Amino acid sequence: MDDGWLSDPFVLTERDEKLFGRGSTDDKGPALSWLWVVEAHQKLGVDLPMNIKLLYEGMEESGSEGMFEAIAQLSKPSEFLNDVDFFCISDNYWLGKNTPCLTYGLRGLAFFEVTVKCAEQDLHSGVLGGSVHEAMNDMVKLLSTLVESGTGKICIDGIMDDVRTVTKEEEDLYTDIDFDLEEFKHETRVKTVSDSLLKKDKMSLLMGRWRFPSLSIHGIV
Repeated sequence: MDDGWLSDPFVLTERDEKLFGRGSTDDKGPALSWLWVVEAHQKLGVDLPMNIKLLYEGMEESGSEGMFEAIAQLSKPSEFLNDVDFFCISDNYWLGKNTPCLTYGLRGLAFFEVTVKCAEQDLHSGVLGGSVHEAMNDMVKLLSTLVESGTGKICIDGIMDDVRTVTKEEEDLYTDIDFDLEEFKHETRVKTVSDSLLKKDKMSLLMGRWRFPSLSIHGIV
């Protein structure tokens, strides 16, 4: 197909023992799995061990505008979510192709926008290049100071001050996790490009992915 799909993306298609379709893993499949669990209990005549309330929201990729306000409103006395004790979000990943996982915590997220302004209007680089400060050049120079190339270390003073020290008990939790770095290179499609990861061992890489702060630059406009 012209858009890169080998089959109709809106028709769930089995190929090579895998299911292909728009949102089959992110996130229609996982979101629907809750309904399938309820359906399975009903067909088997087994009572659910708890009450389950479903809240579907389809605007994640555009910022989930209004979602936090809706939850706050629905959590008020006598509202739909007032008696809810726990939330479970069906939007995460397996450790690999063979090992499911239950994510019980996330690092959290903070995002910032930085503006560099060198003139009141866009300037023609062919005419004015070399005579005025250029915002893009200054922005790239600024962003290059944030992260150490090759290691991913964040070069911002105090960024680690509130991060708890890793204990021996915590390190031991990583020992039996089924995760292969070479397979991860293939999954992330870096194997045939750089064949390199920021960390050289399983524990360091998973801690870098799950535990410690990371910093990503998402775009320059």
